[in-house]
Amino acid sequence: MRLQSDNGSIAPLAAGLIVLSLGLVLAVSAATSMFILQKRLTNFSESGALFIAETGESKFDFLKQVGDSRFEALSMFTELADDGKTVHVKTCAVWRAPIAVDGQISSAQLCSHASARAE
Repeated sequence: MRLQSDNGSIAPLAAGLIVLSLGLVLAVSAATSMFILQKRLTNFSESGALFIAETGESKFDFLKQVGDSRFEALSMFTELADDGKTVHVKTCAVWRAPIAVDGQISSAQLCSHASARAE
């Protein structure tokens, strides 16, 4: 048996495709933003570890020289290893989604670790 008219039968498929595409764009933009922040934190931690290991100065001197690099709620923890030469640095900051959507994770705390050894 054949329907009288097929007009409008593609509209639900098009609407579904638009919703799926929008969700994909939001997910990819959030993941990319989180990845970039994680890499920036890693670079910041490595720089701090090298600075502290080479100069022997504190994390406060490092932060005074380079600033907080526009991280939100930046925290930096340093520890000197038992050998007295290795510096461990842990840096944490808050990530916020570029486009906040209800029902999704809109912020998270990301941390990065780095170590450097003085000669």
